[in-house]
Amino acid sequence: MVDPQSSPTSPASSDVQALGVEALDAEGRALSDRRPAPSPALDVGVPRWVRSTAVYSWAFVGLALATAGLAYALAWMATVVIPLVVALFLTALLGGPTGWLRRRGLPSSLAVVLVLLLTMSLIGGAVLFVEQRAVAEFGSVDFSLDQGLEKVERGLTSLGFVSSQQLADAAAAAKDQFLSGPTRLPEGERTSALLTGALTGFSVLAEAALALFILFFFLLEGDRIWAFFVGLVPGRHRDDFDAVGRGAWAALRSYLRGITLVALFNAGLLMVALYLIGVPLVRSLGIVMFLATFVPVVGSYLAGAVAALVAFAFNGGTDALLVIGSVVVIAQVEGNLFYPRVVGRRVNLHPVVIVLALAAGTTLAGIVGALVAVPLAAMIAAAGSHFRSRASGGNDPQTPVAGSTTGA
Repeated sequence: MVDPQSSPTSPASSDVQALGVEALDAEGRALSDRRPAPSPALDVGVPRWVRSTAVYSWAFVGLALATAGLAYALAWMATVVIPLVVALFLTALLGGPTGWLRRRGLPSSLAVVLVLLLTMSLIGGAVLFVEQRAVAEFGSVDFSLDQGLEKVERGLTSLGFVSSQQLADAAAAAKDQFLSGPTRLPEGERTSALLTGALTGFSVLAEAALALFILFFFLLEGDRIWAFFVGLVPGRHRDDFDAVGRGAWAALRSYLRGITLVALFNAGLLMVALYLIGVPLVRSLGIVMFLATFVPVVGSYLAGAVAALVAFAFNGGTDALLVIGSVVVIAQVEGNLFYPRVVGRRVNLHPVVIVLALAAGTTLAGIVGALVAVPLAAMIAAAGSHFRSRASGGNDPQTPVAGSTTGA
């Protein structure tokens, strides 16, 4: 090995090395001149961890304010945002059947129209079934609301926590408020209430029409719409934007399809339990359970509470307790066996995150916010999985596989 200190050096190479050192020194001085000088007020007597905590705290406050501002802006534009979100979620559910019809040779527009007609028929039939069946079953057992309230009142007063007069006053107030409607209002307020109801109905119909319009084009040209938005992103961020969007879309599709199967599972088991116990309104309560399951964690228990109340009003306390026990067993089987297998690891949210998302969604947008909060949280979690995978240089096991934006 040759000792570098004993190696001969030519004058030319010495000049080159000197010039290189001077160039590096000049570059370092230029960088130091551009770097802002530290503030003495921050450096003197303030530990580094305090400064870091302050920086991150201000960043968190700014992010929280921006998020709150965006949430309230979306709530202010609810007449546009709600139909858009509904159309987006229905696209995730109906994209699969639409793609199946396309692969069988049907034109895209015809496949979309057939899927939409079938979906509207199913929804309308379910609504009519619940209404007519509930009325028929209530009439067949000769049940009235007053008799049910009296039975509930006797059960509660026997516990000694409330008096019969307090329950009677509360029931009368509830009946006047929710059952009498505008027919018992003074003449001036009656007209105002009727006008408000008409405007509300018109607004609901307008939002439903807008959601149907958006849904049609999402199913028909979802890929083209997504490609347009991807093209608006600068080139160096385009791949990340596309990967995050497709991952979030895959998570949304997995969640909605999985929760639909879970809802069918819960509704079927509850109907079997109610039939064996002998509770009326079996099919109607099954549909209530199906719809309530779309509100995770708490929805199935709320539907179970409704079923238990019906059992108590018709059959007594023993059957009500049996219904409560059945609901608990169904929730345990669903949560520990069925839900993990159906939804899988693509949507892996902690129960605390789900409850917080439900609380935030309900506070901001009521029942609509409760329905969309968890799917949106799943999409955000999927987007975060992409960046975690990129930072670690590997594949995150929870990162959804990118797929078609329309589900076709």
